[in-house]
Amino acid sequence: MVDYAADLTADAKIVGSSDYWDINYGSAVTWSVGYFQSGGKDYEKRSVFSLDLAALTDLTDPAQVTEAHLHCYGASFISAPTVKLRPLAFYNAGPPPTYTPPVWAEGTVTWNTPWVVSGGDIDPTVGHAGSDYAAGSWVAGWNDIDATNVVKATVEHYGKKFNAILTSTVVPGGTAEASCISKDEEDATYRPELHITYTVAGGGVIKKIVGLDWASVKVVSGVAEASVKKVAGVVAN
Repeated sequence: MVDYAADLTADAKIVGSSDYWDINYGSAVTWSVGYFQSGGKDYEKRSVFSLDLAALTDLTDPAQVTEAHLHCYGASFISAPTVKLRPLAFYNAGPPPTYTPPVWAEGTVTWNTPWVVSGGDIDPTVGHAGSDYAAGSWVAGWNDIDATNVVKATVEHYGKKFNAILTSTVVPGGTAEASCISKDEEDATYRPELHITYTVAGGGVIKKIVGLDWASVKVVSGVAEASVKKVAGVVAN
């Protein structure tokens, strides 16, 4: 069994309204999800995330993934919404069905760009979505939003390029919004991470931690504890 954690390589909120839909928020220190009203207009906020999982060479089958979540630090809430994480991909029902992952950049992404469908090309496959993170679950601290099925779909369909979008179930006319600390926060201890637990041949538990100077690794199948040093972005294991 492997426990893996890594900082996101890109995250940004996108805002759906003619006043904001071409504005990029990639450098903001928070991202948001939900709806709010201002001046008689409804504004929807979604957030997008990216991380390349190619370094996980021992993760080759979606069935290996037992659990995954987006680990994010809650910053502010207004009647916090129920949210769901979904893969970002343009879906064509075919036959055969195809999934085309987007190519987007944190510094240019907006509600309208670069999507085929404004607001993000969302894979509509029910089995690829995470479970709901309920409105009452949000805390001003660490939140764990389910990403298990999203990571499974990433391994099966997207060449291990994790691209995801967080949307809310709030309907226009309501106000419910949650904001979390982004990867651009100066204090790295509050930045969001993707956590994945997956199985490997041979058993044992290995912790792979990216973004930290030191990682403690414990293999429980008869091997003593050891400390290892991560060098220049290489995963310690």
